[in-house]
Amino acid sequence: MKKSLATTKEPKYVTMPVFEKSMDFIAKSFKKVFDKFDQNDKKFEQVFEKFSQHDKAFEVIIKEMKGFSQEAREHRKAMLDLNYTDVTQSNKIDGLEMRVTKLEDKIK
Repeated sequence: MKKSLATTKEPKYVTMPVFEKSMDFIAKSFKKVFDKFDQNDKKFEQVFEKFSQHDKAFEVIIKEMKGFSQEAREHRKAMLDLNYTDVTQSNKIDGLEMRVTKLEDKIK
């Protein structure tokens, strides 16, 4: 014996208690999400603080490197001047040696 499936369906309405319960659940879910956002914001602030500390350290390092570069440039320039002076003095000495040997040859 089969039962008849032809029962009339009444339209389903959301009652106020069911609606409030659903809204409470959604509110709790959003609260959890916002709490996670707050935690992430705190972590990002810590990271940004560390980045600013690193930026300050990098500025000091770059300043020191520029100073070393300037010192090296001045050193190279001084060495170039000394090398030029050394070469010119060496040439003068070679010229004097040649003159002395010529004079010695004349004397002999």
